Amino acid sequence: MTLKNGSEKPVNIGLLTLPFHANYGGIVQGVALTQFLEGEGYNVTLLERLRAATRLQILGGSILQRLPGQNVQGLRGRWLRARPHHPFINRYVPRRSGPLRDDAAMTQAVAKHNIGAVIVGSDQVWRARYGAPNSFLNRFLDFVKPADVRRIAYAASFGDDTWIYPDQTEAITRLLARFSAVSVREASGVVICSEVLDRPDTQLVLDPTFLISPDFWTSVVGPVRPAGGKTLTTYILDSTRAAVKARDSLLASFGPDYKVQASGIAGSHAIYDIPTWLRFFRDADFVATDSFHGTVFSIIFQKNFVSFVNKRRGADRFTTLLGMLGLSDRLIFPDEGQDGAHLIREPIDYGPVVERLREQREKSVQFLRSALS
Repeated sequence: MTLKNGSEKPVNIGLLTLPFHANYGGIVQGVALTQFLEGEGYNVTLLERLRAATRLQILGGSILQRLPGQNVQGLRGRWLRARPHHPFINRYVPRRSGPLRDDAAMTQAVAKHNIGAVIVGSDQVWRARYGAPNSFLNRFLDFVKPADVRRIAYAASFGDDTWIYPDQTEAITRLLARFSAVSVREASGVVICSEVLDRPDTQLVLDPTFLISPDFWTSVVGPVRPAGGKTLTTYILDSTRAAVKARDSLLASFGPDYKVQASGIAGSHAIYDIPTWLRFFRDADFVATDSFHGTVFSIIFQKNFVSFVNKRRGADRFTTLLGMLGLSDRLIFPDEGQDGAHLIREPIDYGPVVERLREQREKSVQFLRSALS
């Protein structure tokens, strides 16, 4: 059978991203890229790079995760937060390598799964403090040994808008030179790759969540809730003093006919699975968030929203995405005393947004098809 990529046999792709754990955005972007690639006719295996550990440490950790009444080193807490997401991950990312805890295991997985291309991305895979310790160069595919295995970066993110790893410049420049194609999620990433890492051909692409049809996300969420008043969904990751002040000021500007649905606030013990989390955005009449993927799903579900710029987690991903879609006015800077209350009565005209999104999606899809052809 001839596939869309023009080959006569399915191509096996290895996908390397940050460990899923309990990160909503990290999970949905990995699922989206997997779904897109499999829709193109590829077999995708998630390469699960985890921290190094001895067999005794692995066994002990497994016991502590499941042992009630304690939370030694936070193991049980992390396990409980991640557990609700397992059914979603198992359903939509069925091929996984299993734990890979060092460079040798990563190299062996490429051979074991007969992988012909490895894609690194998306999310902040090129931010050293994220992911397993000592795995930073893995995320520039240093473990890929065969010369005929394609190396591709899709919507990779540095997390910072300047290059902060001068001691790694030479090694990473050498590794990136081996890539068939490089793309990033932020405009600052294009500058870093072009001016620091000698990849002037780097392209700017969309987050993977935009690659697949909104119908997929609607199918995940399920039926629309019955009408019953208006809902303001808030999804705040970092309750800084400025963010809390901006949020509370915004909430006070809504009338009594709005009810507030807090889908996530720093310090909250509520744990929602992915479909429930997505439903908060789909069923909202207005969204206030400091999350990048909270902003993404506000756009996918065509909601009126404001995005509080979260500089600690990376501001350029907000400015790049909303800038290319003509939505920069929805950016709110709490540190500058902004709260976004004036936008409550300024609904978004999604006609031009949808057209810009279509154009950017075509460019992003073409990048992947070309890189894999």
